[in-house]
This record gives sequence, C-alpha cells and structure tokens, in this order.
Amino acid sequence: MFLFCLPKVSASPMILNCEAGAVSGKAFDFSISKYDKHYPSIFMDIEEKLILYAYMKNNYQHKFEYRIVESSEKLILGIESKSAGTSINTISFDLESLEFSTAYLGGGLNTLKFGKCLKSL
Repeated sequence: MFLFCLPKVSASPMILNCEAGAVSGKAFDFSISKYDKHYPSIFMDIEEKLILYAYMKNNYQHKFEYRIVESSEKLILGIESKSAGTSINTISFDLESLEFSTAYLGGGLNTLKFGKCLKSL
C-alpha cells in the first residue's frame, strides 16, 4: 500500500491506498457480522470538497462519494452525496494518523468500516 501525496490539507488532491475492516449490525434481531478485510483507495480533494472511497470485492466494485462538510488541519468529515431520507453514510479521516472510519446508519442495517492508510517509503 502506498500514499502518493503527503497527508496535509493542501490544494493538491490526495490518493491513498488503505486497509480496512468492517462490522455490521441488524436492528431487528441485534445480530452482528464481521467482514473480511478489504483494501480501499481513497481520493480526497479538499478544494473541491470531495472524497471518493472505492474497492473491489467478489468481482464487484463498491464506490462511495462523500461531500466534505468539515475540515481542519487534522480531521476531514464527509457525508455521502446520496444520503437522504432514512439513512446516512459518513466518513471521517484523520490527516495525522491516516486512520479513517465510515458509518452507514439506516434501513435496519448499520455498518462501520475502519482502517488505516500507509505512508510511502
């Protein structure tokens, strides 16, 4: 896994390769599931207020597009563009530790993804 840009808030977009885990829970029976690791790429453009989170799993591409709603020197917070109605999908990204988490809440199924992106050598 590689980091192609330095992890600082700047005008330049960042592309990161990461490792992540995920768990989910169902409201109707309180069941909890743990999923295998996945390896997302995260594209972040602070100026355009955009975060893309994408990965391949079981020959299916998962893509999420977030709009940045808060940013500081340390933390970025985004909400998925299509979040509306009975669900919401958020992402938070720590620019210092390169750790992130996403939370999908709604529709009786809640999913938390979490992970870390690595710096290049």
